Amino acid sequence: MPVNAYESGFQSNTTIHAAFWIYKPDFSYDPKGKEQMVNVNLLQYVEADQPTIRMPAISSISISGGVLTIVGQNNFQKNMNAALINGLQNATFLNGLIVPISNPTQTQITAVMPVIKADIASVEIISNVLTITARQQWVPGMTVTFSGLVNATFLNGQTVTITSVSRNFSDPSGYGSFTANFTYADYTFENEIGTAILNTNGYSNTDSGVVYDPASRKVWLFYAESNVSTSQHPRELNGIAAQAFITDMEALFG
Repeated sequence: MPVNAYESGFQSNTTIHAAFWIYKPDFSYDPKGKEQMVNVNLLQYVEADQPTIRMPAISSISISGGVLTIVGQNNFQKNMNAALINGLQNATFLNGLIVPISNPTQTQITAVMPVIKADIASVEIISNVLTITARQQWVPGMTVTFSGLVNATFLNGQTVTITSVSRNFSDPSGYGSFTANFTYADYTFENEIGTAILNTNGYSNTDSGVVYDPASRKVWLFYAESNVSTSQHPRELNGIAAQAFITDMEALFG
């Protein structure tokens, strides 16, 4: 069964299954991409080049009608079709995401807004305060809609407003749970299965951060010399697949 496929920091088109990291290209922004599998258990070490920064200073983030707009001075090329967002202080739910872009200008880029969701691990209600354990990087004041809960079925279809987000530094995502006001009898269930979907439409705020060009990345994969000839060149990942690999490994082991 795939693990870590849709957890915070992982791209929606990648997963880890057994010993393999699997990349399935999203042809909306990686039209020439190929499905790739990397045996991460046999890797000796990994090298990667530095990312190319296309927007060194984000000034604001807004989302409307399913379109993400990032404002800031940039040097995106007209033929670029993807962007990696990182370092946001307010719209933290976008950090680490690769998004397809269109019509970049000197002052902004626009992208199709991806669905932001998190797998639920447990549900607790005490004195009408709902606590959801889930890996996420969400923001108080935004709303969340629940679906697919197997045990706490009374939450399915419900929308709540996030009142607080807790940190969990032992987890790669850095986030452990969020709370919301919800009128219901006290309830606790661990090992829950279900999904929380962040409602991003209408979000708008000033921010800071950077935008990278994921298509420029390179990763060199080195295997133990007992497995390959010492004269054999390391395997290379290039472009968006390389960036997705870096992002996922940092989320898993960082």
